[in-house]
Amino acid sequence: MYPRHPDPTTRMAFAAPLRTATCQRGAMTLFMVLVILTLMAGWAILSLRFNGLQAWVAASETRAEEARQAADAGLEYALAWLGVHRWQAADGVPQVPAVDADPARQDSPSYRVELALERRAGGFIHVHSLASGPDGSQIRAGTSRWLVQSELFSEGMSSELPPLVVDGCLYGGSDISDLYPQAIDQDGDGITDSWGDALHSSRDLLLEPGCVDLGGIDAHGGQPVHPAAFTGEAWDYAFGIGKADIRALSDAQQAAGLDAESTPPRTFYWVDADNAGELLEAGAWSVSVGSPAQPVMIAFAAELGCPGLQGAPEIHGVLYFAAEPVCELPDWGGATVYGSLVFEGS
Repeated sequence: MYPRHPDPTTRMAFAAPLRTATCQRGAMTLFMVLVILTLMAGWAILSLRFNGLQAWVAASETRAEEARQAADAGLEYALAWLGVHRWQAADGVPQVPAVDADPARQDSPSYRVELALERRAGGFIHVHSLASGPDGSQIRAGTSRWLVQSELFSEGMSSELPPLVVDGCLYGGSDISDLYPQAIDQDGDGITDSWGDALHSSRDLLLEPGCVDLGGIDAHGGQPVHPAAFTGEAWDYAFGIGKADIRALSDAQQAAGLDAESTPPRTFYWVDADNAGELLEAGAWSVSVGSPAQPVMIAFAAELGCPGLQGAPEIHGVLYFAAEPVCELPDWGGATVYGSLVFEGS
């Protein structure tokens, strides 16, 4: 006997589970491939975003550092400006030129720097420099510093200092000299209404009427002030800075090679036994120095006595003679002084 063929239905029943298992394995494989591809795509996108973020952070750090350097440059500019200008609260603020990150590059970003100055009690000035990033960038950087700006003249004295200040008396000479006190326009119409003081002395001229002899001097309407204008040294009355500071400023400008013809010109001269041979000619001052915009300070140390003037120099500024008790100026030498003379003695 031959065996019967299986029922087709039975054959199909045996074959179906095999095909179902194969499809399930294929779907699982496809699913895993899709998962891996999704993870790889996500990782690629994340890497691109991370690299972009890293580049953005690096660029931001570069711009921030450039802005900080621009703010530092603005601060240095302000300090240099304050070195040659006396700033008051009512004055304007210096304008800082635009700062290029790399001047050698044509496409170098430019930073705008703004300064803010604030005067506080005690002569302190707060200087703040703020740099803004290029192209409307929100990147900013700031730096600040406190400084004290010393005034050459004592408080309120720069505009009130008369042509002559003597810690004692004034004795007339044989030659005619002209003394022009400050013109005063009281009502602001451009016409001189009166003249300022011709001389300030530490002596009470009411008690010593013969202390001041204007013989040989044409005061052009000015008169000595009554009574005594000050007590103590003439230096302390006229100036708001120490002698050692003036000497240091003079030495620094001399060491830098500044003189009357240099740019910028020299503005401080402390003349003593060490440098008198360089600054004086035959023991007298003969060089024209200073200008209305940049007046000078010339101080003759006590060991020099009272050096004369010769050669008709024009001097814009203040001359100080430390010799005491009596300063016998040998000769004016035809000099014209636009400013004041301060004598420590009579």
